[in-house]
Amino acid sequence: MHRLSSLALAGLLCAGPALPAVAAGGNDFCDGIVEVPLLTRSGNDYAGGRCQVDLLRDRPSPLDPAGGLRLHDLQWDTLRRPPATTAAPVRLEVDVGPQNFVDGEALIEWTFESSKTGELRLLVLSLWRSEDSKDAGAGPTRVLAQLYAPGRAGWSLAGPSDDLGETQALAVADLSPKPSLSRFVLVFDGRQATVSVEGGGTHSFPMPHAGWTLVHLRNGVLARKPWQAGEGLILWWPVWLAAH
Repeated sequence: MHRLSSLALAGLLCAGPALPAVAAGGNDFCDGIVEVPLLTRSGNDYAGGRCQVDLLRDRPSPLDPAGGLRLHDLQWDTLRRPPATTAAPVRLEVDVGPQNFVDGEALIEWTFESSKTGELRLLVLSLWRSEDSKDAGAGPTRVLAQLYAPGRAGWSLAGPSDDLGETQALAVADLSPKPSLSRFVLVFDGRQATVSVEGGGTHSFPMPHAGWTLVHLRNGVLARKPWQAGEGLILWWPVWLAAH
């Protein structure tokens, strides 16, 4: 099973800049609320702005004045939302800004827990750019969706490459878009998690049984060597993620 951190990627480099368009309303996950005028999307998911997550190197923000290392972490129960079901699934539509980095990956980690057994599953969406992407503004970004059975609570792919423990890689799907990455959608209904990449693929990861709940949503970045100032990308999530 392919595991990106086996490429010796190390060092969690998450920084959140305060761009002029970002308004107040951030939290440990969102850097702030922002209107995204360049997007032509419509619907309730875009009403009231977007939750902006900045994965950029050396760009200060109110939550990270030094522009250093920060993991964007959302404890799901703080949102006080009803459990995901097949009739009312959780749907996250995420827009992706320009990918201005090479030799690294942005990680989106979604953790689920079984209400029956307490076992965990971790869905990792990796936005990966290799050293071959010489033109950081136009080179291809691969999108890999991976499902893990973590060996312990809190395990992350962003941890040390030798910290597998009892963690098992269960499935992987290459959903890379053509020609470029601009948007992806995550859906969870208590029984399975589905990832769709605009211009790329769609894949569903079923849970062993029904009755799974959401635990964590994390955004982070892995890089083999430190990025330069301003390198990285911005993600725009639904605004209700800033409501806790």
